Parts: sequence; structure tokens; C-alpha cells
Amino acid sequence: MTLRSLDPDGELDTFDLLQDLQESFGITIDQHDAERLVTVGHLEDLVCGRVPGNRTSRCVTAAAFYRIRRALIEEFDVSRRDVRPATRVRTLIPRPSAAAWRRCATSLGAELPPLRRSRQAVRAILLACFTAFVSVLAVGYASSIGVFGSILMAALAAAMVAFLASILTSALATHVPFETAGAFARWFVSRHHTLLAEHAGVNEREARDAVCDLVAYHYGTRPEDVGAETRFV
Repeated sequence: MTLRSLDPDGELDTFDLLQDLQESFGITIDQHDAERLVTVGHLEDLVCGRVPGNRTSRCVTAAAFYRIRRALIEEFDVSRRDVRPATRVRTLIPRPSAAAWRRCATSLGAELPPLRRSRQAVRAILLACFTAFVSVLAVGYASSIGVFGSILMAALAAAMVAFLASILTSALATHVPFETAGAFARWFVSRHHTLLAEHAGVNEREARDAVCDLVAYHYGTRPEDVGAETRFV
């Protein structure tokens, strides 16, 4: 892995990352701790030194997978033998409803990210927003409200269209935000580590992987590009 900085310009805020880490691992990271962090390895050491729970060599990701499989079986009536780590979740539950997805979250005892709209629905919303922006901008230019007023009105129109479209197309959100059951389990480990530690214990290697996953998510990079020597700034 190449040694590089996640935020070379020092412009990104780590507040959301630290909040997620505290919620996932059940620890406290104060401002003094945050200011001393230089590399991801320092953050891993900080988290692993404070996370409560008995240390274990047991695979925590496997425990998450079994928990997820049980929830999928209960809420979506899928066959146990069909749920494997490499199984594409979309083949198990092709069009889940928002209510069923919420019941799955309740069964897991954890908050899940919302279902996603199809790419076609997203493109249609973006096209509607763009059309509204251009149309209102053209009307504004033809009137006497000036350039700034025209842009402001066009931006407000596009925002309104986006808001209404998101409400009207909420029923089209039927895509589970995980490619495979294994990816679902890895996400669960990184976001709800405390829940797993209560039953499976704390596997330090996997805890470090979970920290890297969260760092990658918040800095918009791939997990495989984040390691102990990666610097924040």
C-alpha cells in the first residue's frame, strides 16, 4: 500500500468520523485525542485500547453474517442455504419495501441505511431538477430581476423539484445498499461493533479493519487504500 495523505489540504472535518467511531465502538474520543492523531494506525491503537469487551480470536464478521442471515430469513422468508457471503442481496430480496427493511433493522437491533432508488429514477430526478433550473433561469433573464436574482430563483426551483421528486418517488426506493451478504456483514461490523462485542467478543484485527472501513467511507476512498501508515493530513 502506498503511503499517502487522506486530506493533503487539511480541509475535511473529522467530526462525523469520530462520532461514528464512538457510536460503533462504545467509546469516547475527545478533542485532545483527535488533535494528536497523525496516522490511521494511531486511530486504530486509540480505538482498540478503549473498546470494551473480552478479546477473542473468533471471527466477528462471521458472527455478523449469521445475525444478518437470521434476520433475512425471518423478515424476507429466504432459504437458509441460499444465503452465503458471496450471495448478491438483490437476488435474495429483489424489491423489498421500506416497511420490510425497517423490520429487518429491528430484527438486527441496529439502524440500517435507507433503501436506494434505481439509477433510472435518480437520473429522472436529476433531469427534472436541471430542466427546472434552466427553465426558471431563462424566464429570469427575460425579466428585469437581474443575473443574481435569476440564478437564485432557478436554484430554489430546482431544490423544490428535488424535494417533491424525492417524496413522489419514495416508493421506487427498493434497492438494498449492499452488493453481497458478505459486504453487508462487513458494514455491520464497522457500524455496530459494540452490538457484536457483547456476544462475540472483540477481535482486534477485525476492529482495526472496521476503523479503516469507516475512515475510507468518510474520506471517500477505497478501504484497500487505507492502512495503518496512511496519514490524515
